[in-house]
Amino acid sequence: MEKNEQLKPFKIGSRVTGAPFLGKKRTTTQKKAQEMSAGFPIIEELIEKGDFEKFNQRYSQIIQQLERIVQNTQDKSLKEDALKSINTFQLTASLLEELVDIKNKMLESFKESK
Repeated sequence: MEKNEQLKPFKIGSRVTGAPFLGKKRTTTQKKAQEMSAGFPIIEELIEKGDFEKFNQRYSQIIQQLERIVQNTQDKSLKEDALKSINTFQLTASLLEELVDIKNKMLESFKESK
């Protein structure tokens, strides 16, 4: 493999646009939070708080838009893409709910062990 073909190191946090604290002075607490972050602050906050109200509202809007595309379009390719997107959103929502459940079980287990 030539030098220019080698893969550069990949760090998720460096690839996230709009990552928190970019271009601002950070407090010690913010630095610690940034170091512990996987680079997905919105997802991490959702899992930490377990509050799905905003997510569910936006999720419902997106699913409705995609379902309208499926019903109203004659373009087979667009219809297939919309169906794939619906499936992807459903799987993502299930994954987030499962992560919150796992977090809650871990917290319960930690409390019981004390």
